[in-house]
Amino acid sequence: MRKLIIGITFLSILINISSCRGNILSSFADQDYQEQAEIDMQNGDYTSAQTKLLNILTTEPNNYTVRSLLAACYAAQGGIIIYQVLSNALTSSSSYNINTNPFGFTSSILPNPTAYILGQMQLAIDSMSLIPAASMTSDMQFVQSMFINLYLLLQLEDLLTLLRAGTPWTAAQTTLVVNTYNSALSSNVSSTNPITQLFSVITTGISLTPGATQAQQIQNFLTVFE
Repeated sequence: MRKLIIGITFLSILINISSCRGNILSSFADQDYQEQAEIDMQNGDYTSAQTKLLNILTTEPNNYTVRSLLAACYAAQGGIIIYQVLSNALTSSSSYNINTNPFGFTSSILPNPTAYILGQMQLAIDSMSLIPAASMTSDMQFVQSMFINLYLLLQLEDLLTLLRAGTPWTAAQTTLVVNTYNSALSSNVSSTNPITQLFSVITTGISLTPGATQAQQIQNFLTVFE
């Protein structure tokens, strides 16, 4: 009996060691994957980076750094890289008066809002939304706010194009822009840069525009820039 107990105990120890070793090896593998993904992103290979980041999240769903990197990867696949947008905005700010020509400024710093780009921005925002507020760093909060602001600007550019073409908005487009507008208002962080200044000009303009609903206010505001 004594030998049996010792044998069982020894087997249990071996199983625990093996389990810990597996967890440690998995952790090291995920760390290596993350480093490779970051290198891929630096090299502009966002498809490869996305695959690696998603693989990490299958074993570490609460790795919020990886989740924020995945959000950046989605946005970059749609041509939205925050530091590049900010750099373009700083360069273009002297050429546009954002108070009188906000959408001229927007179109100079952002890509044409195709369905693909809008979809990638939605994926980026969805990815950031899975990070609990208590786990968000100040950098993550800034990135989340910028993504929502830029998504709103892209949507408004898209709807303005439809207005200019005389094409009515769909109910889904109207609902989406209103939801994004409210999300942007609630997520805005304290930061002074051309994007937040542009956001402030546009949202203030919308709030001061007559309309029985937010959707009507947004449409009436955009009509001025047709």
